[in-house]
Amino acid sequence: MTSTQVQQPPTLVAPTLQPSQDHSGGSTPLTIDYLALVFETCLDHIFPSQGLLLLDQDGQLIQSSPQARQLCGMSPDPRPGQRATLPKEISQLAQRLAESRLLFPGETIQLEDTLTIGDITLQVQAKWIDLSHAPAGIVVTLENVVEVTHQRALFDAYRYQFTPRETEVWELHLRGLSYQQIAEAFFISMNTVKRHMKSIYGKQRAIA
Repeated sequence: MTSTQVQQPPTLVAPTLQPSQDHSGGSTPLTIDYLALVFETCLDHIFPSQGLLLLDQDGQLIQSSPQARQLCGMSPDPRPGQRATLPKEISQLAQRLAESRLLFPGETIQLEDTLTIGDITLQVQAKWIDLSHAPAGIVVTLENVVEVTHQRALFDAYRYQFTPRETEVWELHLRGLSYQQIAEAFFISMNTVKRHMKSIYGKQRAIA
């Protein structure tokens, strides 16, 4: 189910690159697409667990990070000048966001949804972003739900000193599985799952 939030849009300002100087003292124009360079080489290092897409006001893809293309099952290395095709689930979310600007002018709407693309479940966030010296666009953030919950479970295990089995149970609980589904996953009884969860909550309360 898609959730909606209202907030002010962030502003993306890319550093200004000065044209290079030739030996005669003149300037040569820039030949590097700086925005593409940032998406291709920087963003996966800055946001290692997230994929990022930049769309125009009509929901057409402008740039994508390698991680985003992997999560969306898109071509890992699109040819120069060739736009990759967005999954229809992402396009539909961007379209709803674009329509929100017409329905609620003056307000900035942020949409969040959980989508399954291929065999990957993604937590997706789409919001408007102001681009320096360019029309506003849509930035889409993608996170692999399994990877996010795995990292969260490991962090909680370290913080609260969970046992290995408690960590496994907690990870599936964070992914939204029921006690019955967790029991079936580990071939244990429901009462055993409840006992692990009781211990987990007790350790959390002791430190909170």
